Amino acid sequence: MSTAAKESEIIVYIKIELSLIEDKIKYYQSDIDLKKDRQKYFLLMENLNNQKEIVSRILQVSENLI
Repeated sequence: MSTAAKESEIIVYIKIELSLIEDKIKYYQSDIDLKKDRQKYFLLMENLNNQKEIVSRILQVSENLI
């Protein structure tokens, strides 16, 4: 496999990971039972948003390198 193909594959995996994190955020935002426990909800959403930010930055850097 060529280097360019490997790089594009890595970008695809990063985009998939970002999409999964975004789906988790949407899922938990609609979870009424979880929202009742404000502290747990806040910590979970903070964690997911931090993950999203990290993966977004990795994607941006990866795309800039190619």
